[in-house]
Amino acid sequence: MIESTHLIPVASLLISLGAGAILGFVYFFGLWITLKQLHQRKNPGLMMLFSLIGRLALVLFGFYFIMRFSGWQGLLAALPGLTLVRLILKRRLGPVPHILGISTGKPS
Repeated sequence: MIESTHLIPVASLLISLGAGAILGFVYFFGLWITLKQLHQRKNPGLMMLFSLIGRLALVLFGFYFIMRFSGWQGLLAALPGLTLVRLILKRRLGPVPHILGISTGKPS
């Protein structure tokens, strides 16, 4: 039988995993949106810089709170969540062909 004292750490790790997934979604979806809008901007380098700073600040802030409430174990649980969302978004959204010069094989 599982003791109730072991459920709190497991629940904390699952919450950390979910929080890491949310952080990963915000970070990588924000990157995808930034790349899609680059060609519309007069100064794309500045947009990339501010996007990077904002996304990194948000993820680091989130990781700080995860570590604050769940310790280093929570941070280790959050990292697979972030990575998993990256893999899912990469597969679902694909590259941004008009920005990166990637041929999709489809006629324009």
